[in-house]
Amino acid sequence: MLGERLSEAVAVIARYDTVKDSNGETRRERNEAFEIDSPDVDVPDNGAFLWSWFWELRQCQAPGFSGPAPISNLELATWCQITGNIIRREEVTIMRAMDGAFRAGVDAESEAIRAREKPAE
Repeated sequence: MLGERLSEAVAVIARYDTVKDSNGETRRERNEAFEIDSPDVDVPDNGAFLWSWFWELRQCQAPGFSGPAPISNLELATWCQITGNIIRREEVTIMRAMDGAFRAGVDAESEAIRAREKPAE
């Protein structure tokens, strides 16, 4: 299913390329330094426009207090008005799933960094 594949790809980006640790490194950069493979993303051709739209919306999103805030209906509607893009109901559902996967991935990676950088007792 398209929504699942796009959500999985977004989760990989969130986990490996978005959150930086106290050294300013993402998980992908840290893995490269230790010669550990990181997963690549596979964006289906028929979802490329949704992928592009999602990251365009995310780029405009202000950070939340405890991680990224969800993309609101107002932000989505405003983005549609500004860009002239017409988004179908099914595409909104996919974008919401992608947003949830992004936020969950950022939360998981942030928690992993906290655990890794926690001082030994």
